[in-house]
Amino acid sequence: MSTMTDAPVVRLTRTIPAASERVFRAWLEPELVRRWSAPADFAVVDAQIDERVGGRHSVHQVDATGADVGGFESELLELVPAGWHQALAKLATAVAS
Repeated sequence: MSTMTDAPVVRLTRTIPAASERVFRAWLEPELVRRWSAPADFAVVDAQIDERVGGRHSVHQVDATGADVGGFESELLELVPAGWHQALAKLATAVAS
């Protein structure tokens, strides 16, 4: 899905050696986001996720001394359940045959 906007857009892409369902949940469950989304020596002190298209996704961090170092806030423009990409690829292959 492409959405035109005047606001800056960041698209993150990364291959992670884990089941797609686990990766999908790791982006949407605040307690899991707290465990992985801060760089070394930082900690996530607040993660809020409204799991729906149009919902807000925010993560705020502190450094090792507890000083606020910021974070990010975003809007969920699209939610594609885990496994859909593989199912669509199989369907496209079947249709092309």
